[in-house]
Amino acid sequence: MKVRTIYGDEREVRELLGENTSCAERTHLTSRHINGRLVRKRLGYSKEVTMLRAACEWEDAVFNLARAHKTLRETSEEEGRR
Repeated sequence: MKVRTIYGDEREVRELLGENTSCAERTHLTSRHINGRLVRKRLGYSKEVTMLRAACEWEDAVFNLARAHKTLRETSEEEGRR
């Protein structure tokens, strides 16, 4: 697989992403799972760009502020509880 830069300066993109793009790909996958407007061949598409942007902002807010993330868990004194 050959990687090429479509937008921006190639050196700047390589600095930001590095050689491994798994973090960016994981973010995109999470967005597609939460936001149905980003899924291909779906009935929930956006006819207007403003509505797509609003849905993406809503998805970001829900993911960052409302969802419980496993990485933020703390162990409890009780056995089997987090």
